[in-house]
Amino acid sequence: MIGPSLLILFSAFSVINLRFVSAESKEASVNVTAACTMSTASITTHLYALSVNSYQEDLGKTKLTAICNDASGFVIYAIGFSGDTYGNTNMVNANGYTIATGTGANETTSNWSMKLVKDMDSYVPSNLGIESGYQNYKVIPANYTKVITYTARTTPESGAAVISSYAVNISGTQPSGSYTGKVKYTMVHPANEAAPEI
Repeated sequence: MIGPSLLILFSAFSVINLRFVSAESKEASVNVTAACTMSTASITTHLYALSVNSYQEDLGKTKLTAICNDASGFVIYAIGFSGDTYGNTNMVNANGYTIATGTGANETTSNWSMKLVKDMDSYVPSNLGIESGYQNYKVIPANYTKVITYTARTTPESGAAVISSYAVNISGTQPSGSYTGKVKYTMVHPANEAAPEI
C-alpha cells in the first residue's frame, strides 16, 4: 500500500510591467491666403447734359464693393485718373478744354468734385470708415489719398459697400463739348504705411 503522498506544486508567477506606447502623427497645417477683391457697378448714368451757369450734385453714382478676408482689414486709396494719366484731376475734352477739380457751387469757374457714402442698402460693417472728409464733396485727389478704412475684423464680416458720386459746377464761359474724368481706387493692406506709387 502506498501511503499518503505529498504533492507539492510549484507555480512560477512573473510580474510583467506594461508600458503604454503612443505615437503622434504630423500636425495638420493649412495656410489660408488673403483673398481681396474690389468691384464697381453703375447705379445711375455717368452721362449728363448740363447747361451753363448750373451746379449739379449726385452725378454718376457708382457702387464700390470690397471683399477681403485679411484679419487686419484693408485700406482703399483714391487718385484722379483722367486722360489715362494718374494724378490728373481735370475733366478733359477732345479739343483740349478742361474742367478743374474744386468744390464751388455757382462760381465763375467750372469745377468737379467727389463724395463717398456708405451704401446703407447693402452690407456695411460697423468698422468701415470714410476718411479725409470725403463724406462731403471734396476735390479729386492728385496723389493717392486714403479714403476708406476697414479696421481689423472682429467678426466674420465679408465685405463693404460704398457709393461714389460727383458734383459739377458749369460756369457761363465753359466751352461746349463732352468732358470726361474718373477716379481710380486701390486696395492695400493696412500694414503698408505708404500710399501706392503712381
